[in-house]
Amino acid sequence: AFTQQFEKGYQTLATDYHLPLLKSLLEGVESDPTLFQADGLHPNAAAQPRIMQNVWRQLQAMLSKP
Repeated sequence: AFTQQFEKGYQTLATDYHLPLLKSLLEGVESDPTLFQADGLHPNAAAQPRIMQNVWRQLQAMLSKP
């Protein structure tokens, strides 16, 4: 329930302010427990290159639009 409310909040802000919303930053990370800190919530240093690739792929698509 918390996650859904959290996501809805960002979706609402993006819509209200006409901003692009990045999709899942954790694609390819969320299913690999070795990429998370001991708390199981926060990605560790090894996950950062994958997260960067996810962000960059989405940013490139956004930047290429007129």
